[in-house]
Amino acid sequence: MKHLSLSRLAAGVLACTLGVSLTACGADTRWIASVGGEEIPAGIYVISQMQAVTEAQSSEDFDSTLTDIHENVIDDKDFDTWVLDRAKEMVTEYAAIETMFDEEGLTLSDEDLESIDYYVESMWSYYEEPYTGYGISEDSYTKYVTDQYKYTALFNARYGEGGSDEVSSDEVTDYLLEHYAVVQVLPFSTIDSETGEAMDDTAKNDVYQTAKDYLKRAEDGEAMEDLRLELEKESASDPDSVEMDENDYLVTVKKGQSATDISSDLSSAIFESAEEGTPVLLNDDSGYYVVLRYPATKIEENYDTYKTDCLMGLKEDEFDEIVDEYAGTMDITFHDSAIKGLKLSKILE
Repeated sequence: MKHLSLSRLAAGVLACTLGVSLTACGADTRWIASVGGEEIPAGIYVISQMQAVTEAQSSEDFDSTLTDIHENVIDDKDFDTWVLDRAKEMVTEYAAIETMFDEEGLTLSDEDLESIDYYVESMWSYYEEPYTGYGISEDSYTKYVTDQYKYTALFNARYGEGGSDEVSSDEVTDYLLEHYAVVQVLPFSTIDSETGEAMDDTAKNDVYQTAKDYLKRAEDGEAMEDLRLELEKESASDPDSVEMDENDYLVTVKKGQSATDISSDLSSAIFESAEEGTPVLLNDDSGYYVVLRYPATKIEENYDTYKTDCLMGLKEDEFDEIVDEYAGTMDITFHDSAIKGLKLSKILE
């Protein structure tokens, strides 16, 4: 099973707030399962239901054209069955992480605990109303968020520096260089600044010609930072106040993901078409871009900044299999009446 990240947790809440209601039907739903005498709050299960709905909607089997979401069939299961089964898997995974963390004798750092408090406080201010409406307390939400940090701590204890299966710095660097890049970008928008609409073909061609002129200047050896500074001054109300150096124009981008001045489509194009050290003209739906690509290690701090992400890219699937295997050995008892009392129901928009 794929472990739930904090970003997917937030996305799951939003999706359910917009489209699916999780309704308690009067049963005792204070706890959903127990392991070794320890009860797991029902709120953990409800959050898992929310995330399971999001996963179902992301499945290739999901048909968004159906009037009733419950008519979907995911992996040969009806929608409700798939979601509820997946939610139980997530609860079991939650219990596995909690138990493994204790067995390893790990503790969360003060920095982790501060991060948890900050995250919960900021997210709860947005989601308190829908969460409490579904029967999720702030305490349950905090437990779930804490579990994500415990997952990361367990992961790092295995694959991080000094871990039992430590990944070498060379492997991390190779992954960083393959999946990340540092770029300088000269953007030329084809979106009308007054209307917010796409320019007509004539105006777009003018923008294209301007971009080609800047590409030629970059190819002829003019520094990208000087060209970008020129563009910034042209658009500034007080050109003399614009001061930037090379580092201000360096952007780190991950393959297929957006970043400053870079859409996800442009990111993909960079990794497909841009060679390191050679300026290239690329485009997306919003404009043309002169791009100069460098290796991700051009910014020295990138190794430390993205090390955890690289480790996850290298070993997350393997670690999830380890967690799955452990979860399969657990003696977990589900509270059937609570599960029956927490049902999915459609909200008619």
